[in-house]
Amino acid sequence: MGEYWLPEDLYRRLAGPMRFYRNSGGGVTLSGGEPLAQPEFVRGLLDYCARASLAVGIETCGYWDWTRLESLVERLDFIYYDLKCVSADRHRQLTGHDNRLILENLRRVVRGRAKTIVTVPVVPGVNTVDEEPAAIADLCRELGIRAVRLLPYHALGSAKYEELGREYKLEHARPPSREELDNIRAEFTDRGVDCWIE
Repeated sequence: MGEYWLPEDLYRRLAGPMRFYRNSGGGVTLSGGEPLAQPEFVRGLLDYCARASLAVGIETCGYWDWTRLESLVERLDFIYYDLKCVSADRHRQLTGHDNRLILENLRRVVRGRAKTIVTVPVVPGVNTVDEEPAAIADLCRELGIRAVRLLPYHALGSAKYEELGREYKLEHARPPSREELDNIRAEFTDRGVDCWIE
C-alpha cells in the first residue's frame, strides 16, 4: 500500500495551489505516522519549500533523537506536538514506552522558533483520569505553550489494525462526551492556555 515519492516530486504536487497558500497564510503540514522517521525526505522537502517561502510544519509524537534531528526541527515554522499524558507509568502502559524522551523533546521544541501547538488525544478512562488533564495543562502553562487542541477519540482506525493482523488495544474505549471535553478544556483555559476541541 502507499506510494513512493521523491521530495522534488511531492513539492511539485504541493506547489500547485501556491497562490492559495500565500493569500491564506497557510502552508504544508507533514503528518503520518511519524514524519521525522524519514528525516532525509523531510529535509529535502523543506529545502524546496524554503526556496518558495512556503511555511512547513509537522505533526509529531516527539519520540525521536534530538541530537540527530535538531537542525531539521529548528527549520520548521510550526509543530503539532502529540502529548498523551504526563505520567510516565501511564504512558508506558498505553504505548509500551515511558515518555521521558517525549517530554524532553517538547521542552527543547518550545525553546526554538517554531510555533508549538500541543495536541491531546482524549480517550476516556485512559488519559482523563487521576488528574492527568490537569497535569498536562500545568505542564503547558509551565512551558509557555499557549495553544492546545483536544482530539476526541474515535475508533475509525480499528479496521486498519484488523487488516494488518494487529491487536487493537483500545477495543473497549469510547468517544468522550461533550461534557467530558468541556471539563478538560476548562482545565486549560483556567490556567490561561487557549484550548479548543477539534
